[in-house]
Amino acid sequence: MTHSTLNMALVELQHSVRTHIIVQAGPNPQLCVFLVKLLDIIDDLNVAVHEPTGDETRGHIKDMRLQRVEEECRTLAFCIIESLAVWLATSMDNKNLPAHAEDCGKQLLVLVAKARALDDKIAAKTLVLYGLADAMRVLKAHINVPYPDITDSKNNVV
Repeated sequence: MTHSTLNMALVELQHSVRTHIIVQAGPNPQLCVFLVKLLDIIDDLNVAVHEPTGDETRGHIKDMRLQRVEEECRTLAFCIIESLAVWLATSMDNKNLPAHAEDCGKQLLVLVAKARALDDKIAAKTLVLYGLADAMRVLKAHINVPYPDITDSKNNVV
């Protein structure tokens, strides 16, 4: 584990939080719960950063803790986007949309289920982001709500 991979995981986490807030026009209770989990991750990071590295064993322990923090960031980044996708799919069921638009919501839920099984949580997040973007384009075509474009963590429209 390198500091650059941890930084990339943090960027993905920041992107997930920002995307959630933009799509839902502010934080919701579920995002607030995720942010409480983020405080736990910050605490774990603080412990890892201050881990003494005087010998090989302690250095290894520090690296393991930093790796765990990275994994937690990646998992939380996925969970935030996953919850946004589930919210959108559920919302699509409640909007009296044409059948093909409602099917899009159901397909998004299937995509989320497939993404949950992936070990690489950033790949899972990206997969769900594309499904979320597709569903939002379908939704935009049928209701008069100006949903924003969905971007990846590098600000590319998906």
